[in-house]
Amino acid sequence: MSTITTVSRASRSGARSLPPSPDKRDEPDNQNHKPLSRTDKQEELSRAIKRIKAFLTAPEEDNLKLQLGHGLTSSKELTRLLDEARAKYYFEGDTLVVKSMRPAHESLSEFASCVYGQLAREIFTPEEWENVAMNSGPVRLYGKIEGYGKKPQSCVKIPDQAYVVTDPGTSRGFRTVIFEAAFSETYDDLIRDMRQWLLHSDGQVQLVVLANIKEDKQALAMQQKSGAFRDRAARLLEDFGNSLGRAKHADILERPTEACAQQESQATKIYERQPHVGGIRAQIERHVQPSDWVGPITAELEYWQLAGFEPQRRGQRVRVFPGHVIGELPPLYIGDVIHPDCRGSFSNFDASRKLIPDPKHFVKRLTRGIHELSVDCALNFACPRNSDEDDEDYRE
Repeated sequence: MSTITTVSRASRSGARSLPPSPDKRDEPDNQNHKPLSRTDKQEELSRAIKRIKAFLTAPEEDNLKLQLGHGLTSSKELTRLLDEARAKYYFEGDTLVVKSMRPAHESLSEFASCVYGQLAREIFTPEEWENVAMNSGPVRLYGKIEGYGKKPQSCVKIPDQAYVVTDPGTSRGFRTVIFEAAFSETYDDLIRDMRQWLLHSDGQVQLVVLANIKEDKQALAMQQKSGAFRDRAARLLEDFGNSLGRAKHADILERPTEACAQQESQATKIYERQPHVGGIRAQIERHVQPSDWVGPITAELEYWQLAGFEPQRRGQRVRVFPGHVIGELPPLYIGDVIHPDCRGSFSNFDASRKLIPDPKHFVKRLTRGIHELSVDCALNFACPRNSDEDDEDYRE
């Protein structure tokens, strides 16, 4: 889900914007306003940068939609901040959209990179390898899907990853394989994304790989009510918490319980008294217990393709996490990657070639992503950012 945050009243700006959306309901109401003074514009820019920084540094489930105004879409400070953070973003009119890349989403993107490497080593000819790349930039689709899902729908989408083939004869590019992960979204939202890619990409997309990642938040809530968690959280605050973290969680720090005394020896083992070397994140990472910060995770992978005019699942849905993989991923064919319209431009194209990706590669990256997410949550718990703290000065 994406929520629009307004920094100022919107104004028209053609800078770095995508073509007008087919559905104007997605765009903010733009009106003409008097130009702001340089001081007012600088204040708006500072507020926007502070909001973006908070979004990039604290784990959030939703995409950020930030309504800008008065030419801020052309700000070099904004784009430099986003580019240095390697954020995925685009401008739609006067609205900046930044994609939330929680570690769980990144695990699918890294899996796509791993599969691409396998294709390069085992399947692609040298000519094909030179003309197939990965690209996760924003894409304008040509329609929406009725029904399905709850989150707001947009005609501009940013995939978690995509394979793009360039026709060597015409230089036309085709996004053929799309990778989409759902973490906070419902399965219906994920299916709607898949249908939108297959039905409204003007025939480009041949295959959509879905990762449905679910967190048991009820189990996490129960875990965080336990005495064991509160003891570990208190030690985390004592050792690493900043003044705001300690103030926000004073009830945990002031909790003299029997459980604290009973678990002192265990806590001492968990939080070995090592010299504080490196940054605060590295220090916290050594002591985090992932189950304290991330609920039990389940994950499934599945492939979807067009069969006639309707999407159809290829093979079975495969349970890949936790425990042993249940099921087998279907093959990824070379014809999924090389679009039908450009196969004639490749010498001796053989459509029978295929690769069966190993889901263990995804599991490995998801496991690391869960650990990274737990560290993010623990860091935000112990050392939250003060929304009023001053950032460095930004000047155009």
